[in-house]
Amino acid sequence: MINYVVKLRAYAILAVVLIHSTMTFVINEEIGSLGWWTGNFIDGSARWCVPIFFMISGMLLLDREEPVKTVLNKRVVKLLIPLVIWSFFYSFWDLRFGFNDFSFKEGLIDLYSNDAKYHLWYLYAAIGLYLALPLFRVFVRHAKRQEILYVILVSFGISAVATTVDKIYGIKAPVGFEYFLGYGSFLLLGYYMAKFEIKYSRLIYLMGALAIFVTIIGTWYVSSLQNDLNQVFYEYLSFTTPIAAGALFLYMKNHDSNKVSNVIAKLSKYSFGIYLIHPIFIDLLRSEELESLFNFSVNQLPTLLNILLTLVLATIFSILIAKLLSRIPVLKKLV
Repeated sequence: MINYVVKLRAYAILAVVLIHSTMTFVINEEIGSLGWWTGNFIDGSARWCVPIFFMISGMLLLDREEPVKTVLNKRVVKLLIPLVIWSFFYSFWDLRFGFNDFSFKEGLIDLYSNDAKYHLWYLYAAIGLYLALPLFRVFVRHAKRQEILYVILVSFGISAVATTVDKIYGIKAPVGFEYFLGYGSFLLLGYYMAKFEIKYSRLIYLMGALAIFVTIIGTWYVSSLQNDLNQVFYEYLSFTTPIAAGALFLYMKNHDSNKVSNVIAKLSKYSFGIYLIHPIFIDLLRSEELESLFNFSVNQLPTLLNILLTLVLATIFSILIAKLLSRIPVLKKLV
């Protein structure tokens, strides 16, 4: 495995756990308060996380020759099984204090509507992209560099305009046009940045830093104007997030090294399991159960300490569970 990919995967999963540890403060604290600013600064700085996963997939898979059967068996089914199992698990998990309210029918509805848990949307998106892999592969195999770049820029541009107008003004673009390639743009971006030599690297790094700054300040500005949280700049298909993700990807590619620490290697190896499991521990760390058992909850801590402790503990416990499940033959496909 390419070292900078291992590092990117590790950083991305840490950032995922971080934004999920932070979002409660952005959503529930008063806009402009210290707690809100702490959450907004951290959340806005880490929005590149999921796009990085998509970009890694594009880098590793679009150049690969595979029959459609392999794509279905090795890619799609590999995600479909965890999606079904974890969707039912989280449907039950959120009703753990009222088990009688859970039913198989409700579990199926949650699975179909992506309503089981906030983070599972990624599996739906990834399955859709994997189903489209043969199409993307034909395109990159026959397209010129300029044509690939054209599609990337047009797709991100359309998505960003549609997302911004929708989130700020509530006006939706024509159905089927608003996202063009959607998250598939990140597949192409990852492929493009990995395959070709990119000029003006320092300018791109600067644009990435500026994009993060605009995300943080823009979220505050728009939310203050509307007197309600507006997450338009947090969106993965906003004007800012693809720039931040692309800049980080390019920086890691250009500054690759032969050294990968054991911690980074573990985070990368178990990143999929961490992604699927970590909401359990975020819920538990902030739950009434924990407070009643130990007379302690992270909610008693200042915002920054709350976020950091939740990040560390949720990540560690998720790695342990993922490692355990990976050693059980019947369960290893879940992580």
